[in-house]
Amino acid sequence: MSQAARKSFDDWQHELGQDSDYVMWLSYLEKEINRGNDMKNYDELYESDSKWLKAKDFPRNNKLRLVISRHEEVTFDDGQPKAALSFEGKEKGVVLNGTNYERIKAIYGSDCDDWIGKEVGLSTEVIPRGKFEGQFMFRVEPIVQEALNEDIPF
Repeated sequence: MSQAARKSFDDWQHELGQDSDYVMWLSYLEKEINRGNDMKNYDELYESDSKWLKAKDFPRNNKLRLVISRHEEVTFDDGQPKAALSFEGKEKGVVLNGTNYERIKAIYGSDCDDWIGKEVGLSTEVIPRGKFEGQFMFRVEPIVQEALNEDIPF
């Protein structure tokens, strides 16, 4: 309850007495308002102007096709350098975890300069077990254009 509302409530309580119907009704409203505050959404506390997309910001059950426009090495508070990607037409990029780095490297090679202009799929998934169990994390997957070769004998 705001300072002004609290002062007003206290004034009414003093003027009308603790047991008046109006004060009891105000008390009920205060409890209802505060009960709603107990179920607060704290997302705004963790919002940032970061240039890196977070998995929680990405719509669930969606997969986005993106074209890599650049790569860079970034270091955060933990001191561990990580690879990060930016994408054509997008303001925010993605910091790669080891799994996503290895996935892209397996298809496009270890020279990150060769990744520029290549397509990837970006989605989120819930981690089923381990250190990050239950958390949403990005999955970056190389998009390989399937080449059909009817001359392969089997």
